[in-house]
Amino acid sequence: KYVKVPIIRERSIPTTEITALESMRTSRPDMIEIMPAVAYKTITKLKNNTKIPIIAGGLVEKKEEIYSAISAGASGVSTAAKNMWDI
Repeated sequence: KYVKVPIIRERSIPTTEITALESMRTSRPDMIEIMPAVAYKTITKLKNNTKIPIIAGGLVEKKEEIYSAISAGASGVSTAAKNMWDI
């Protein structure tokens, strides 16, 4: 079964971190996707300022990048790379 979940997608540019926080407060999404997934500092900053789960997505090439995104505070990682789906 599939469930529709509202998600806010934000590109990791320093000025968008404030915009993302404002957007989260008004729209109250179930999750946030931070792109690219290798933006560990942005993931940590947003995680420290919200209880909304964060998905890291984009530019994932190595399993270490998945572990780093999770360590930075992401709840999960999205990628089109099929070889990463079972990690």
